[in-house]
Amino acid sequence: MCRMISYRRLRISIESDKSQENGVFSNIKNCTIKKSLLGDPGKYNCQDWAQVERERMIWQKESRFRESIECWNKLNEIEIEPPKTPFIPYKFYVGGGNNSMVVRTVFKRRWWWSKAEHMDDPNVNVLWTQLLHKDFMDTIPSLVNGVELTSRTTVEEAQKVVKKMPPPVKRKMKYESDSDSDSEDEEDDDEYEDDEDEIVYPKRSHNHVDNHIHISNKKALYMNMRLYYQQQGWDVFEILPLTYHIQDGTHDPEYHKFLKVYKELARKTDKEKGQEKDEATVHNVWITKPGENTNRGRFINVFKDVNAIGEEVNTKYINQHGQRRSYILQKYIERPFLIHRRKFDIRTYSLITCVNQNVLGFWYKDGYLRTTTREYNLKSLNRMIHLTNDAVQKKADDYGKFESGNKLSYAEFQKYIDNNHPDVKCDVQNDILPQIKDINRK
Repeated sequence: MCRMISYRRLRISIESDKSQENGVFSNIKNCTIKKSLLGDPGKYNCQDWAQVERERMIWQKESRFRESIECWNKLNEIEIEPPKTPFIPYKFYVGGGNNSMVVRTVFKRRWWWSKAEHMDDPNVNVLWTQLLHKDFMDTIPSLVNGVELTSRTTVEEAQKVVKKMPPPVKRKMKYESDSDSDSEDEEDDDEYEDDEDEIVYPKRSHNHVDNHIHISNKKALYMNMRLYYQQQGWDVFEILPLTYHIQDGTHDPEYHKFLKVYKELARKTDKEKGQEKDEATVHNVWITKPGENTNRGRFINVFKDVNAIGEEVNTKYINQHGQRRSYILQKYIERPFLIHRRKFDIRTYSLITCVNQNVLGFWYKDGYLRTTTREYNLKSLNRMIHLTNDAVQKKADDYGKFESGNKLSYAEFQKYIDNNHPDVKCDVQNDILPQIKDINRK
């Protein structure tokens, strides 16, 4: 069925097109269909309408693309020159893994990207894979060398390896595909003193970065947060649960520190049992996680018994690099806020960029909650009760029974709070997310 379109809408569209005569799709300004429709807006067919809508969408996408480039230029004090006509779309390849379908869909919606059939296609501009692709990464220039941190690294030692980056400088940047082309309308600009300021914009990108382990594995993330918070004079355990990094099993000094705390909590638990309280306030539950080379909830376990914890951290698993796995041992959060008596976590997204030696952080406003399928209790240590990882929950028979894909939006979370905890008067957008954003900013 063909929709009707007003004369006013067509006129606005054409005026906008005329203001973009130097755009990538310069043929839009010569749209004869739109001009003919202006003569008699009441007479047109569905084919005309489809072409009008198609060209209008192309113009809108081009405008947004140019606006994003202008924004990027201002934020990073650079000048990226958009590609010249004709523009050959960039190529992407998305492999399997967490959120791969979402990433693939996002790329397909962007007109300047086309899908590559193979990962090893030499023309691939962006490669998205679950694990780092070393051969592809080797084609991307590396800027800095990594630093190995351990639980024994002091703040002073960490500061010695921190390099101060020079301030950003105004640079001209071009797409690599345009670097060899000559432009007839090139003008001299006194703002750029020599050709050394003009650099080629990188053609290839990977969803992994050099030394990404410093934020992507549990051991390094904890080490970096601990050192950073110590450097700032803050207590990291105001943000994280009580944590120990165990590298040498039960012989590790960190494990001995854990034992001391465990025994103190055990005495408190025994005392409460002797008082025959209706509900104990402490259950002495702990969670262990591999320090390196795992994700999707693998090898994460919840324990009450100290002997079982000792056996777990004594497991001598050797990875493909011949290194022994270490463990992150944390105090379990025993009284979490629940949704319909089930556990959940909150997924948020942030982006860190470094262009022209200018480090910027971006916060994505949307996100979601992941829920479990089983009601929460501490009598059972079943992973289906305690781990919200989608890779764990999707194996349950009742996966998706309560929420589609065990996911909730922020709006659905707000509705649950309003309906089930009206006395709390908590606003997700104004009370909860700003606290998470502040942790990210730190």
